[in-house]
Amino acid sequence: MHETVIARRIIDDAQKKAGKGGEIESIILDVGELGPIHDHELREILETLTKWKIKIKEIKAKAKCNCGHSGHPKVLERGHEFCLYVCEKCGKVPKLYEGGDIRIRQVTVKKAKKVKN
Repeated sequence: MHETVIARRIIDDAQKKAGKGGEIESIILDVGELGPIHDHELREILETLTKWKIKIKEIKAKAKCNCGHSGHPKVLERGHEFCLYVCEKCGKVPKLYEGGDIRIRQVTVKKAKKVKN
């Protein structure tokens, strides 16, 4: 159920960005391809928990290895809550610098309706 924990954290963060009393209409997320949850799983749980329009952009993974190689790592295995990857050049574990996390890019708040007296 870590998907629900991640989704609830995103919901809380988005509501903080919307401000007190702000009703969220939509959010745009950047989801790393090697992040803690697949983008389609995240979309599914957020659509279950909210009525927001959700747009997700997958961010490709980029890594830098001590051997000097930079680029997309070779993914050996990806499972529930884990991902094993290595440098394509030397086979050692590189440092991931992009594509490993989830970020809220934008939160759109519904505009208040004007009421005539």
